[in-house]
Amino acid sequence: NETMSASKTIALSGVEKIYGLSISAKVNLTSDNSLARVVLISGENEYLVYEGYLAITNNGQIVINNFCEETCALDGIKPDLLKIQIENASINLQSINFIDSYDQLSSSIKSNGVIAYNKEIKEKQDKFKIKKINEKKSSWTAGETSVSNFSYQEKKRLFGVGEIQDLPNLQGFEYYKSGVFEIKTNQSPTSEVDPIPEASQEPSGVPEGWDWRNRHGVNWTTPVRDQRYCGSCWAFAAVGSTELLANLYFNNPNLDLNLSDQEITSCADSTGCNGGYPYRALDHIKNNGITEEACFPYVAIDAQGCNYGSCGYTPRLCSDTCTDSSELIKIGGRHNFYSGSGEEELKRLIIEYGGVSGGLYSMSHAMNLVGFKKDPTDGAIIWIFKNSWGIGWGESGFANIKTPISNFGWTHALLTPVVSEKNSYEIACTDQDNDGYCSWGISTDKPSTCPDSCSGNTEKDCDDSNSGLIGFDSNYNCIDISICSDTDNGHEYEVAGQVVGLMDEGENFDSCIDDTILRETFCNGIIGNSETYTCPDICRDGACTIKSCLDSDEGHDYFTYGSIIGVMNEDGGINYDRCENNATLIEVYCGEDNVGYSERYDCSPGICGDGECIAPTCTDSDGGKNYEVKGEIAENMIDNSPNYDYCTGEKELYEVFCLDNFGYSELHTCPEICLDGRCVEQLTLPTIEITYPTDESVIVDKFLNITTKVSENVQKVDFYIDGAYRSTDTSAPFGYKVNTRPYDTKTIVIRATATADNNLTNDHEVIISIGGESDPDPVATECNDGIDNDGDETCDWNGTPYKNKNFPGMKPDLDCID
Repeated sequence: NETMSASKTIALSGVEKIYGLSISAKVNLTSDNSLARVVLISGENEYLVYEGYLAITNNGQIVINNFCEETCALDGIKPDLLKIQIENASINLQSINFIDSYDQLSSSIKSNGVIAYNKEIKEKQDKFKIKKINEKKSSWTAGETSVSNFSYQEKKRLFGVGEIQDLPNLQGFEYYKSGVFEIKTNQSPTSEVDPIPEASQEPSGVPEGWDWRNRHGVNWTTPVRDQRYCGSCWAFAAVGSTELLANLYFNNPNLDLNLSDQEITSCADSTGCNGGYPYRALDHIKNNGITEEACFPYVAIDAQGCNYGSCGYTPRLCSDTCTDSSELIKIGGRHNFYSGSGEEELKRLIIEYGGVSGGLYSMSHAMNLVGFKKDPTDGAIIWIFKNSWGIGWGESGFANIKTPISNFGWTHALLTPVVSEKNSYEIACTDQDNDGYCSWGISTDKPSTCPDSCSGNTEKDCDDSNSGLIGFDSNYNCIDISICSDTDNGHEYEVAGQVVGLMDEGENFDSCIDDTILRETFCNGIIGNSETYTCPDICRDGACTIKSCLDSDEGHDYFTYGSIIGVMNEDGGINYDRCENNATLIEVYCGEDNVGYSERYDCSPGICGDGECIAPTCTDSDGGKNYEVKGEIAENMIDNSPNYDYCTGEKELYEVFCLDNFGYSELHTCPEICLDGRCVEQLTLPTIEITYPTDESVIVDKFLNITTKVSENVQKVDFYIDGAYRSTDTSAPFGYKVNTRPYDTKTIVIRATATADNNLTNDHEVIISIGGESDPDPVATECNDGIDNDGDETCDWNGTPYKNKNFPGMKPDLDCID
């Protein structure tokens, strides 16, 4: 009878084996993103007892009696903890109810089995949740998907979440089938006044919508993949973005490279199926290249031999790639996006760069960001993602998501050029609609392959499937030549200029191409035309103006003690505020005499960034500099700049630190090597020797105690028998005790793999024979009877893991040492 408004754990001490668990509670969800979740922990296994969020409830007040989800029937497990996860909610836990005897299970459970019963319960619960979500008539539709039937522990692995961290608050995302999925904020569900949408606070000049699935009348994205039971979304987001970039760079939507997600999972980040960072995947593709899928097929197992539920698999090492690959793709790098840059910047990255790997903080999930559109109901931006859960989820694998820009993390645009070290691809240049304007992908330079029909135009075609839409304006809106409408009733200047193109009908206004060149649009009869004109003084706001006074923010926007240092510089067209250094702002403004002036202003206690004084936000990941260096300050750490250290090269460390409440970063050359965001000593390969048993020896003992001799830098030793993982020892002396009876009369290979503190590995193998006996040890028979003979709470079964029909789901004891 305890009320909890924060996450905690409850120890289930004194409770032995149980065959079922349920709870009775009162739940109060206080906001749109509330979550109340109860999880049973037994050893390494976790089972969902209850989960409540607003999308599956009628209101925020819920009462549950003897409720269970994955714990209604259990296989006699030992309960350790109840983990209570609370987010903007509270739960009054009134009772915890156990089934502590197999005899108390219903006859149907006993006859059909626990697995069949739990599957039936799961199906009913999923149908109920889907029904409740759809009854709300929200902006999205729920249904059965490729991941909706995952267990709680499988979902954690899908998101790369380890045994300690919690599964994110998905708010029903696993059931998403179509529509607009809105990741909820802290708004109260009972509020009668909607907040101002974040998107409406940021005016945008770019198009209201952009979708790489339909540009120039074709789909530029590659097929949706399935990461399966592995937390490798970070790899799929980077690879999907690379494939899209290749299609766009070579202007060939049918190129559709199928690149190896397994290579990235195994090679780019040591965490593999336990989650990783897309930037490491992109850096791997830039520096090492990525091969094709056929050369290194995806198996959802990482270099540690782990997938979603076990690490007993044969590791998929980086060296497993084929030696005769037919493809190796490299990209030019990455452009990091920080949410403080705003929605407008992210839209431009999608349009300009094409390939964007986008991540969402609230879900700890990365996907390929392929477009955006405007929600007509509130003007907010809907982001279009390509997910990696197969075509059985979402809109054939895609999702429309509405979320605050502050929710974006680990987001990077991919840089060109795209280079294949195996094939000679050529940038295609097309004029499909025969309008005299060509399309050549996202490359900035017009290639020599363009047909003669567009030889007179240097601008790209906005839409090569529509002859009425020619080039872009400065904000990537299409120029529509179908109607003539002149905003200023003709020429505003005296010029006998040459007509260089048809009038910009996208928004039909005059525009400055640069500081001196005006593009003047006008009507000539019913035809729209444009001419370029060199202004005598300066071009501003779509007109030729006199270089007098132009103020970007209509006067001082600060309180200053500075003095006037001179008349505003108009020769270079610098008529905006700018930072002279990290602390000093040059403010440009108009005086009463219509002359431009500028003043220096000390931004203290803040800092100067992007032409304005801003408050410092300093977060240091390691409490200060961890090296001695007199390096040059490279840039300020402001807003959402990275607040962690990382390596930019083999020896180059990007160190972020706080100094006088300001964030700074320095580029430091490590004396020896840079690894995992710090300078370390030169990597030293560990050494290991199996001292017992010796090679080619014969063992007749019931138990074999393997001993090793290792170097001082060894942190752990993994033991394998005939290539199959058996055990890990993390403390010296490193050894492993083996029951020899399962290997009686056999010759086996014992391998010990040492891992150093620098993550390098080395191993040693011995081949031995196990001596046979005429009267087999009865313990060996017990090791196959499916009963816990040795009292270690595992099933004694040395056959194939997880294949014991007597105790399905119980972890097998592969050694059975009594």
